[in-house]
Amino acid sequence: MPDLQDISNAISELQPEAITDISVLASKKDPPADYNVKQLCNVVVDMKLMDLRETLPEGFTSIQDTMDSQEQALKKERLCVKLVPRHTTDTAICDLIIQGKSKHGLANYTYIGEMNSLGIWCQLGKITKLKDAANKTSSASTNTSDVASDLHITC
Repeated sequence: MPDLQDISNAISELQPEAITDISVLASKKDPPADYNVKQLCNVVVDMKLMDLRETLPEGFTSIQDTMDSQEQALKKERLCVKLVPRHTTDTAICDLIIQGKSKHGLANYTYIGEMNSLGIWCQLGKITKLKDAANKTSSASTNTSDVASDLHITC
């Protein structure tokens, strides 16, 4: 039976999957049936929650509308994400936590801001790079959704 140190070392060697897309949904139900992970070659490297009057930072995209109903996603602020090609970075956002107000910060997480009285926290992690296209020719049957993850935020 492995001891606690062995398990701890194995967990620390795991590489998390990078978040490849972020959407806001109006409905609390499942995402739309036609939704697929769209950005297999891009990863989210930064997020900001900003006032609507602030200038959009360079390289960021604003999430303006909900994915399912196409209505305005947020009333007083906007959620902005920065996507970059996976091969240009070693780190990306690999986990997001949305929680009620807390007096304590989360270890190894960065506070993004507050949306609808909920705090948004993200965690950066080292990511795996996609293999060269030459190496992929023999693995045409590989499911590419295994290398990407996405996130939906319901308002």
